[in-house]
Amino acid sequence: MGTGRLREFRQIGPRGARGPRGTAAQRAGGGGPGAEQRGGRARARGGGTAGNPGATSRAPRPAPPPPQVGTDSSGAYLRGCLEERGVGLAGLRVAEGPSGTAIVLLERATRENRIVIVGGANTAGAGLDDAQLRLIEGAGMVLLQREVPGETNLAAARAARAARVPVLMDAGGEDAPLPDELLALLDTFSPNETELARISGMPAGDEAQAEAAARALLARGAQRVLVKRGTRGSLLVDAGGVTRCGVVPAARVVDTTGAGDSFTAGYAVATLEGRAPADAMLFGAAVASLVVGRMGAMSSLPSRAEVDALLASGTRGVAPA
Repeated sequence: MGTGRLREFRQIGPRGARGPRGTAAQRAGGGGPGAEQRGGRARARGGGTAGNPGATSRAPRPAPPPPQVGTDSSGAYLRGCLEERGVGLAGLRVAEGPSGTAIVLLERATRENRIVIVGGANTAGAGLDDAQLRLIEGAGMVLLQREVPGETNLAAARAARAARVPVLMDAGGEDAPLPDELLALLDTFSPNETELARISGMPAGDEAQAEAAARALLARGAQRVLVKRGTRGSLLVDAGGVTRCGVVPAARVVDTTGAGDSFTAGYAVATLEGRAPADAMLFGAAVASLVVGRMGAMSSLPSRAEVDALLASGTRGVAPA
């Protein structure tokens, strides 16, 4: 990655589902913290990065499971990890070949990360079968991400819209434009600042810029945009205005891998429980606060009891800087 500051190397996987991101994902090649880069084949076993499914496994009605794993040993390992966390696997498919994998470079000083993504089974095939469509129709919410083919996301979003099931998409994954048709099918689109800037074509480095860029996406059809701003909290922009939430301070920061997607997943769970947007954002911030205090991605996800205890302690989001 071309930096002398990186002192730790971890390879984690398999990636049968979307893996959590750091606090400021940037385009690969830019070399900044949280950068993602597509790679070739890789084999790995470890903590796994199935962040969204693992984090939402206690939602009132579970979202669809990860679409596919490979036929390698990593696929079986990932399946076991998800089952241990109570994620329903009725719609899981197995694709010939290796499972998706992530290689994470962790910066010792800041605990930020850079991630190399090897798509594997995630990129094999684009259709949805009848079992997966039925899962979508019966879900409380559908969570999407961009490490699977765009056609798969579009098919899932169309099915959810037809069934009147809300759709939340995390922007991480593919570094490519987002089609307006897909954007218009999303109830909530959740990018970080770098992803927001790339997809909107506008700067998003401060709050005013992020709000303007989010409104540009509203004009393209999005109903609401939930912007993850790292240590500066989060911003929810919709036709009714702007909702802000600060971070929940972490006791320590060990590894930022997982912060972004765990926040999005926590927000989804709280929304399904009927919480107001500000409370749902705070719930997501509490999840992320616990995640960054541990190593790994899926392995760092807290239990519901831990999140409730943190919120019960009187913790509130610190106002964004």
